Amino acid sequence: MLSDQDSGHEVALAMHQAVDITLHTVGPGAYGTPTISSSVISFEGMTYPAGQVPGGPTQLYQFTATAEGSDVLSIPFDGGLDAHAPFTLTVRCCAQ
Repeated sequence: MLSDQDSGHEVALAMHQAVDITLHTVGPGAYGTPTISSSVISFEGMTYPAGQVPGGPTQLYQFTATAEGSDVLSIPFDGGLDAHAPFTLTVRCCAQ
């Protein structure tokens, strides 16, 4: 499982391996719809897990490695008074 602190990093996944990314915010606003640079990973969905705190939402994004290669994932921050940089991640996937 990855989190806010993994933004800007690179991860390696095996084919069909799933990865979850948990993002937190403080104050108004939330993370939006991810953009993916190629078909190396697929976006499976986003949920708000149980146990939310009043300070801002926690969001769980789920992805799966679907092809060999490299991909850049970006999840923008939407709204709020405090501008957040997007969450970015480079994903490399290789066959098992």
